[in-house]
Amino acid sequence: MYEILFVLGGILIIGFAAEYFFKMTKISSVVTLMIIGLLLGPVFHIVDVSPNSSIRMAAPVIGAITLMVILFDAGTKMNLKRLVQTLPKASLFIVLNFVLTLFFIGLVVHHIFGWDWMYALILGATVGGISSPIVILFVNKLELNENVKTVLTLESTLTDVLCILTAVILIQYVLSSAAGDTLSMNVTGMFAGLFSVSILYGIIVAAIWIIVLKDLPKQEKCKYALTIGLLLILYYLTEVSGGSGPIAVFIFGLILAHVKDISKWVKIDKSYFIEKKFLTMQDEVTFFVRTYFFVYIGLLITIDGINLYVIGFSVLMIVLTVLARFISTNVLFFKESAYNKTVMIGMIPRGLAAAVLASMPFSYNLNVPSSFETIVFLVIFLSNIITSVWVFGVERHVIKKSHEKINILSGRKIRKLNAEKQ
Repeated sequence: MYEILFVLGGILIIGFAAEYFFKMTKISSVVTLMIIGLLLGPVFHIVDVSPNSSIRMAAPVIGAITLMVILFDAGTKMNLKRLVQTLPKASLFIVLNFVLTLFFIGLVVHHIFGWDWMYALILGATVGGISSPIVILFVNKLELNENVKTVLTLESTLTDVLCILTAVILIQYVLSSAAGDTLSMNVTGMFAGLFSVSILYGIIVAAIWIIVLKDLPKQEKCKYALTIGLLLILYYLTEVSGGSGPIAVFIFGLILAHVKDISKWVKIDKSYFIEKKFLTMQDEVTFFVRTYFFVYIGLLITIDGINLYVIGFSVLMIVLTVLARFISTNVLFFKESAYNKTVMIGMIPRGLAAAVLASMPFSYNLNVPSSFETIVFLVIFLSNIITSVWVFGVERHVIKKSHEKINILSGRKIRKLNAEKQ
């Protein structure tokens, strides 16, 4: 019984060591932690990860808590002015990249592998988004242009919504077609309604909470804990109202941490400004949650049914996602440096949203190929490895170029000094 305490403590220490190693070498901690989860669950069966186990059943709750903490942190650290400037272009990039990914995967899976069109598109929607916890980790550690950081953070925040809504719409279409019904829905209206509800809830709750925090005693030590409790309630209320909990939490964090910036546009008394020390706990909590989340993703990976066909299929899906990102990045961000564009193209890690959606077609008794779930989990695992290697390679290349430039400049300076002496 007490062995679990040893394992949990060990994971946290390994997580810290992996973070430190990442800072030193740019080799991601994500893969290390996912492999730990893979060994604990699917490989050695130390943890029960069978289809009906509590580990798998808890995925929606664990995903919600993880997204809540990570996106609240992202909102508090976002540059508000940069967000306003970047939002139109970022939105276009997010939609273009998602649509291209959906189109490429649907086209290839239907024509080459012979899947039904709808099932091919459902697969595309399932693996069409990037993972917030993983992308935000990379974004905060890499030396990227602020515009690129903002775009990638927004993309990772919003694509989960695009993936889930698109997958649900496609599944409902299949079910309606099978029943002989005609599915009538205003897709644009659905997306607009979801975003408006999410943003409205985030703004209203943040405004109320700022007023409440102002009236709490200055020496009160539970402000952060109370805020986390409120975030849980905000997430729930937004979801049951037809919105997106992650987006509402992101907006909440954005407003809470940027009251001073907002006061430049809207008249706000200085007494409502949030103290910086209020958010000092955030980095610790984010590290704690993120570490266990990556291990959890490893626990969820399905290794049954893996063969060369499935591996090849999964690798091809990743190639198509990279192709989609290559096109959308070069179309919309052609002015960015080669380094920034390369990082954007290689930022392809899939996460919990894909893991949750992997089983959705089976829960609706759709006749999707039996390899569907295995393919999705392989895409999750391989995409994280490829992203880690990609980022490592780009960073090494940049360091090498910097050293070469320093050596060239040093050589010129030495030659100049020698010439002056002569």
